[in-house]
Order: sequence, then structure tokens, then C-alpha cells
Amino acid sequence: MKLPRYIRNLNGSLYYQRDIPTRLKATANKKTFTHPLKLKIHEATEIAINKATARSAEAFDIYLKLVSNSDPNAFSATEIDLAAIEFLRKKGLSKGELTAVPPNSEQLGPSDYADFLIPEIDDVRVKSSKGEKLKTQDKVIERAYSALYKREMAKPQTFQSLWNDYVISQNIDTKSRDGMRVQRHWNRWITISGDQFISNNSVDLIHDCLDKYVSEREKTEVKGATIQRELSPILSCFRRASKKYRYQWAIEKPYINIEPPPQKPVLTQEEQKKLVDFCMKAKGTQTEISTCVLLMIQGGMMASEISRLTEDRINLDSDIPHIIVDGKSKTKNRRRIIPIVLCKGIIEESIKTKLKWLLKTTESNHSRRIKNFLKEATGNEKVNAHCLRHTFRANCIANNASMASAAVIAGWSGNAIGFSDEMLSYGSKGLSNSDVLKGLWDTSMKIHQHLL
Repeated sequence: MKLPRYIRNLNGSLYYQRDIPTRLKATANKKTFTHPLKLKIHEATEIAINKATARSAEAFDIYLKLVSNSDPNAFSATEIDLAAIEFLRKKGLSKGELTAVPPNSEQLGPSDYADFLIPEIDDVRVKSSKGEKLKTQDKVIERAYSALYKREMAKPQTFQSLWNDYVISQNIDTKSRDGMRVQRHWNRWITISGDQFISNNSVDLIHDCLDKYVSEREKTEVKGATIQRELSPILSCFRRASKKYRYQWAIEKPYINIEPPPQKPVLTQEEQKKLVDFCMKAKGTQTEISTCVLLMIQGGMMASEISRLTEDRINLDSDIPHIIVDGKSKTKNRRRIIPIVLCKGIIEESIKTKLKWLLKTTESNHSRRIKNFLKEATGNEKVNAHCLRHTFRANCIANNASMASAAVIAGWSGNAIGFSDEMLSYGSKGLSNSDVLKGLWDTSMKIHQHLL
């Protein structure tokens, strides 16, 4: 594994090391900034290293700011909080370390131990008693001291720190396409709210900022459903924080005007016949798209699901050819079994070698190519890849198929006929002779009888 820039492997442990700018070396009284990632080279995943590197880079930026600026007003709440965490780390301490320490026989409690561990607090107290203006480092010491033994102060202290905590808990990779999109929505929200220190009384501010977010997005003519999706992780972040840290917030969704989505077009049976015929005649780069289309029309598959297929889930040489879809998806119900009744030979020839293009290209690119393919095949300019999923449902109804079995194939619901997640773990061997798979095959043959 290639380590990110500035990451060093020192005796199996990973560190972030970076030279301090020449103009600040004298003030800092050192040449290099070193920050432990708290990861071992032989155990760390790429995602974990990237996340730890991002945190260390943030600590580096704050350190440089502390060295060059003594005005606490120049620092956000999160920056003060992060600087306090770093201050404690250098002393071998952490937030909340003394919160559960009971008084000893001499009646020395957590605050007394904190006085001993952070003697710098005495100078800060003297400055405060004299009415002197506290510098940034004084504020950092105050924050670190309180966070060491006060239970409330040991919690995440700012909106941004709550979000950072949420990102880690949900294992969100902010360098991935999805992760960057989620982070972008949060950045938009925090710009509206500002990074604030939080308390049990912050709920009104949160609601005001949620309303402002909706208002600003509506001004740019963003659809209500889109705004709702953007706010979903933000709402989850605050609700999680309220539950975990007992802030006693009752977070309500803001009012969002959501218009009913337009009815998705479906392919007529004649258009479907044209499409299947077009897929069978496809050549060159179109073969990879034809394979996608054939999986979409007979299983309601999404491009993302196809791209995640692994070889052990593609069972086209089974007595009953089928594909198992059990990767990560929007809903648990999308885990399912899809019998292959249409153009097995074409799919078998292409699926293991030519579908890699889905992983190499962007979502917008493959969506555009599939849409153009459908237009060329059917002459219908209004249909896209998602319409094939709606077409599958229309075929179920038109051919009077069992909706319970159809639901298992398309991933609408699997419980109706006893389908379970455990069945997916059987693989091809366990499913090939199962009554469930035979039933799904019969249903699929009925659904697609006009195409056989």
C-alpha cells in the first residue's frame, strides 16, 4: 500500500510528519511537526489511514495558526476544541479522562487532579483575576482543563465536532464520490449556522438553520425531494448526538414542499421486443451496454448493483441460471435472486469481462450511454435506465404474474414467500435445487413470456 504524502512508517507505527514553514520555525522553536495516526502499518486499512491523515493535517493547520496568531477571536469554536485535544494528547491525556474518578481518602476529587495534571491553568486564572485579555493559548488551556474532568465538556463541543464524530461512526469516506457529496451538503449547512459551541439549548438554533438551508436551496430551484435527501445525514447527525450525549434535543424535520414525482415512462411490449433484438445484435463496445440492459429489464437491476457483482454470485452454468444480488444497496430488500431467462448466452459472454467499464466511468456517463442505447434501440427519447425497472413491474401486472415472487426478483420485498438473507449465503449450490429458485424461475418465465 502506498502511504499518503507526509505519512511516515516508524517502527511499524504511522506518523504525520511535516516541516514547519521557515518563517515560523523560530517562534515554534522546532523544525518539524509530528503527529501520531495511532495506527499500525500491518493493521491499518486505506480508509482508516486517509481519515487519520485528514485529522493530522487539520491539527497541523491549527498548530501553525496558534504559532502565528495569539488572538482567540481569529479561531473558530472547533479550532479551539481541536487545539485543546492536541494539548491534552501531548501530556498523555484525553478528554473526559477524570470524569469518573471518585474522591480519595483525602477528599481530592477530579478537579484537584486536573490542577495537578495541567498546572498551566494557574497562570490563566491569575490573568483572568487581573482582568487581562486571554490569548489563544490561554483559551486552549481553559478548554483542555475543563474537558479533562467535566463530563459536559468532555462531549463534542461544537457543531463541527459533532459532524466529525458522526462521519467516523458511520464510516463515511469523505474522499469517495458519495462521501464528498455528503460532506458538501454539511459544508453548506455549517456555512449557514456557523461553527457554534453547543448545549442542551442549541435545538432552536439547529431548527432555524435547517429552515434557512431549505429556503436558500429553494431559491436556486432545487427540488424538494433533493433537499430532503441532502438534509437526511445532517438530521441523523444531530439525532445521534442527542441520543448519545443526552442533549435532550427533539430534532424535527423542516417543512419542505415536495411535489409528487412525474410518472416514469415504461416501454411497450413492442418496444421491449425491439430492445431485446437490438441487444442480441450489439457489437463492439455496445455489448457491454446490452448486457446491462438485459439484466435491468429482467431483474430490475440498477447499474450500481451490476457493477458490484462478483464472480461467485454469477451462476449462469447452474441448472437454473441466476444471479444473486447481495451487495450494499439503498435498502435491505434489494438483496435478491434474479433468474436469467433472456439471452443467457449474451450475458454469459460479456458479464465477467466487459462490465468493468461501470467501475471505470462516472455515473452520469454510463447513464447517458444507456439512455442513448435505449433511444437507438426503441426510437423512444423519453426512456432511461430507471424506466426499465418500472417496465419490469408493468410486465408483472400485464402477464398476471405472482407479485410475491416478482417482489423477490426485483427486491421490493422478500418476506412474502419465505425468502431470507440467510438463503443468500447458501450460494449457487444451496439454491440450485431449492423450491424457491424454481418458483422464481417459473415466475420470471411468465413475466417475460412476450420476449421469449
